[in-house]
Amino acid sequence: MRRAGVVAIALLVAIGAVSGAVRTYVILNHDAQFLLRIQKTIYGSFTRDTTFVVLWTRELVVIEERFAKHDRIMLVHAAAGGAFLLLALLQFSSRLRLRYRELHRWLGRVLAFLAIASGLAGLFFGVVIPFAGAGEVTSTGFFGALFVFAIVRAVIAIRAGRIEVHREWMIRAYAVALGISTIRIVGSLLQTFTPLSIRELIGVMFWLGWGLTLAAAEAWVRMTRAPTPRA
Repeated sequence: MRRAGVVAIALLVAIGAVSGAVRTYVILNHDAQFLLRIQKTIYGSFTRDTTFVVLWTRELVVIEERFAKHDRIMLVHAAAGGAFLLLALLQFSSRLRLRYRELHRWLGRVLAFLAIASGLAGLFFGVVIPFAGAGEVTSTGFFGALFVFAIVRAVIAIRAGRIEVHREWMIRAYAVALGISTIRIVGSLLQTFTPLSIRELIGVMFWLGWGLTLAAAEAWVRMTRAPTPRA
């Protein structure tokens, strides 16, 4: 189970980090067509129905235009989020924590800043200027707020010396961050087997992707929680 979890996490981190890097490249180089070409190729591999490919491409253009209008906020979301996914992995290494405790503390402060910055930027797109209506607003609002809350709760816990509580809330926060990658996998499957548009699928994708990842993390937290001594 532990090995399967490591493989799954590595896959999700890779997807999220690559997505963040590509998005950062697109914003810095003002090359939205680069991303659109990639996405169109991917969609074309899902189905031979050109009608749906055209529909998805049109919706992607609308989404990219929304991001382009707020490119600085998207840059914060993508760059900070990608960095958080990669660097936070180091914090879960017991060897690094024991050998480099001061590095662990300082990196934790940096990660908390990156997480809150990326989380607030994501809330802006999903709640303030949503593309897909209520499904996007509710899912992004719930999991985005949970992400920021988990980070704050973890910081408060470690400052109070409650290491186990800190660990559990950081696992939950990291699970929400990884959920962005799970959403992409779930979305790819749904787009393959359902004739729905992106606008119609986003709410389902978000709830399923984030929900499944957070459920797995919560199960791991409870399985590895230290037993409470009885009076």
